[in-house]
Amino acid sequence: MEGTRKKREDPKSHAIARAWNSILSGSTPTKADPKTSTKRSAPALPSELWDRVFHYLPVDDIKSVRLVWRLWTDIGSRYLFVPFIFQPDRSDFERFELISRTPALLSGIRSFQFDIGTMSIAWAATQLGLTYFFRTKEPGIDHEKEISLEEYGAWNVRWHNAAQSYQKVATLSKVFERVNFVDDIKFVYKSTPFETELLLEAWAEESLADNMRKHTKEFTTVLLALKKAKKNLKSLSHDQLPVIFFAMELSRLTSLCEPLKHLRRLHLTFHATQPPHVMFWQGLGLFLRAIPNLSNLRFGFVPSWSYFSERGIWQWSESTARDWYIPLWRITGSYTWKNLEKLQLDGLMVCETGLNEFLCRHASTLRTLILSNIGLWQGSFQSLLFALKNSFSLKAFRIQGFLRAFHVPHEAWKFARDPMFRPEVEDWKFEFASFIKDKDLEFNKMSYIARNLSSPDIRHSIEQYMFSAPSEPWPIRPADTLERFRPGSEWPVEHDAIKCHDCVLNQEQANMNWDIGLSKPTAGWADYNAKELRGVGEKRIVNFFRRGGFDKFGFNVKGYDRFSTHYSDVLKLTDSEGDDARQIQRRLVDATRRMMLAGILENIPRYADLLEQMKEEDGSGVSAKSEVDNTSTNR
Repeated sequence: MEGTRKKREDPKSHAIARAWNSILSGSTPTKADPKTSTKRSAPALPSELWDRVFHYLPVDDIKSVRLVWRLWTDIGSRYLFVPFIFQPDRSDFERFELISRTPALLSGIRSFQFDIGTMSIAWAATQLGLTYFFRTKEPGIDHEKEISLEEYGAWNVRWHNAAQSYQKVATLSKVFERVNFVDDIKFVYKSTPFETELLLEAWAEESLADNMRKHTKEFTTVLLALKKAKKNLKSLSHDQLPVIFFAMELSRLTSLCEPLKHLRRLHLTFHATQPPHVMFWQGLGLFLRAIPNLSNLRFGFVPSWSYFSERGIWQWSESTARDWYIPLWRITGSYTWKNLEKLQLDGLMVCETGLNEFLCRHASTLRTLILSNIGLWQGSFQSLLFALKNSFSLKAFRIQGFLRAFHVPHEAWKFARDPMFRPEVEDWKFEFASFIKDKDLEFNKMSYIARNLSSPDIRHSIEQYMFSAPSEPWPIRPADTLERFRPGSEWPVEHDAIKCHDCVLNQEQANMNWDIGLSKPTAGWADYNAKELRGVGEKRIVNFFRRGGFDKFGFNVKGYDRFSTHYSDVLKLTDSEGDDARQIQRRLVDATRRMMLAGILENIPRYADLLEQMKEEDGSGVSAKSEVDNTSTNR
């Protein structure tokens, strides 16, 4: 249908289906009636092989296939809930209680995935309105808008009706106690169940700090529940862990690590909206050092699909880049993970000295190294990689994203995004993962056009250099540096080898800055001081008209702005040129957002009374006010 996005198909599902059909095609006809029967019996395979077949089948196929044959019923039961997934719009605690009464189903649960990201009405209206505004002239966009409003409204109703809480230690510990083992736990906040393009784009935009307290409590609760249930994990991942989690009292942080003492795999992507306080780095170091058996470690900051909305990483702003610098020796000290085989560092601003010391301590065990979006405040990649290649016996080495040495010339490269750029997509819903991959490809294309992307040959040369002979020269030329970062470039760059020698810190100065930063109050740390959203993350009835009777878009309950103009009339304005163009565009965006807010509420029955007020077009203008409860509505 015109205006609707073509549903993406999962190639992995097709491959599995072909393999499954291939297995069944080798079967023989049953003996019931050889002349007329078209049925086929299952191939005579050992149960262990059927077990492996079911291991690779999608859950929807398992649900169907296990009903065909008793043996498949028993084997398939063990794969129906691998992992057991919690979602905020389902009554999953009640569902787990029912499942746990069937031993065959319960025996297959060894991992849990918390897909518990949410999006408030106000945030949905804000982002849907902006996205729709820029796509207004696309054919079929109005139909997609209506589908999006219906989809979000239905999800919001389920979210509030389910009223799931992931902050009750007793409830979660009972869940963990019912299973024999808990090997793996994943927190997935970045993915979404939505399918329409408008909603996917709204969801993917920058998250605000409002949910940080809630997300921190949820992560803390799970760790406390694991401790109470006496379960020890082997794998833990989180794709949006608030930096304020590591700012808690250090003794409490140490206590939370108890169920992680046998952890082998740890993947943490942090969430920040500004350079974090030194308290974060101190707590992170203590947390990591309390997990001694790691063989696979990944941590850091990963940019969103749009650099224009991502403030939580060092490359966002030249003026704040220095505030992201951290001496690695103050995080890890001289600690060594004796079993560490794979390491990925994301979005860190470090120095050659600290990174070299940290990596070389693991030279005897480390076999895979991935450096993604790494900034060097002091030192160079050339000398760092020369030292590493002569110390390591790596089997795999990868660089990706933006790599820049700030205070040496000719070391700034930005590489195209590829699937390895976001390994966490394996845990995301297929629709959202495909959407993000498409956006990454779009980003690559635009960056090439803007000459803001380095040739893949440069990346290949650097990666191959790590496996070359000790005498092999550095393969990168000055001309390979991105044009805007070359000496003498017309682009405004605050930090380079010529302008700012005072920025480069020796070890003594870095230690002194660390101590000064640690003593600073948290008053200026916005992420730490973000207010807490209680309940599910949004009040059941929200007051959108709290600012003198106006919503955040500048319209009252009846839809009029301060000039007594209804938002539907504002939408009739046309773009102009000159001094008024920006003001008119701002009014158009706000009116579009208000239109989205009204459309969302029409799809949520509990707002029926408010909708009645909104539909009373009596022309009273700015005097109308809402009487519903006040709350914050940002995501």
